[in-house]
Amino acid sequence: MCFLGWTYTAIMACGNYHGVVGYAKGKGPAVPIALQKAYEKCFQNLHYVERYEEHTIAHAVQTQYEKTKIYLWPAPTQTGMKAGKTVQTILNLVGLKNVKSKFDFALLASLTSTSVAQFEDSFTVHAQASDGAPEGSSIVGDLLDCLNE
Repeated sequence: MCFLGWTYTAIMACGNYHGVVGYAKGKGPAVPIALQKAYEKCFQNLHYVERYEEHTIAHAVQTQYEKTKIYLWPAPTQTGMKAGKTVQTILNLVGLKNVKSKFDFALLASLTSTSVAQFEDSFTVHAQASDGAPEGSSIVGDLLDCLNE
């Protein structure tokens, strides 16, 4: 039986373990083609994530996408990564070693909502505001554009 018109989608993240991370989505008629397209786009969409003391984030981060909420907290040295598999993988690509994370989502929240919220937290870039207080600038808009291609 042949199914014509099927496409496969792959979402890929890449990083250098020193604060640079990228993500991309690729589509294709077969899984290897979708993976290859995502791989090629991944290195064109790189972002710098500032790390605090080279091992954690500077302050707690909370975000929400639809009904899914994700919390990230800095952790002291030697605490390790306390996060789900997807968040842990992305934070490791950034080079973070000590971060705590928690999900809070409704039972009806879709997997896409969870994935987008995970990516949003993972790709939050911390900048210094003019008054010296840390401020986060999210790149979730870029990710949503990527997912909606």
